[in-house]
Amino acid sequence: MSPTVLLIEDETSLLEEVTEWLELEGYQVISTSSGEDGIQKARQHQPDVIVCDIVMPHLDGFSVLAALRQHPVTVFIPLIFLTARAMRSDKEMGLAAGAFAYITKPFGQSEFLDILQQSLNKRSGA
Repeated sequence: MSPTVLLIEDETSLLEEVTEWLELEGYQVISTSSGEDGIQKARQHQPDVIVCDIVMPHLDGFSVLAALRQHPVTVFIPLIFLTARAMRSDKEMGLAAGAFAYITKPFGQSEFLDILQQSLNKRSGA
């Protein structure tokens, strides 16, 4: 069975583009543009990895990560931040908060897919 990726991104064009990349690579994709919905979908579907924007209306990526880490069903799912916040301090804060990786926009397809695969390898113990 193909790995499942939950993609939480409020920028519609990027959400659609990354979803297409993932589907072409054979991943199952669950996507949403809202942090609140992302938390619900993570609990419901228990994806293999979560890719989440940081800057979103209502609930930001740090709040999403904190909520996921407090729930037994989602506590160990790797989360990759995907964000325009490119300052070194932002990246350090993201990784310190418990994100597996921190990808800054703009980014390339191969970079994104490589980091995604690394998170899946770590989760499976490979």
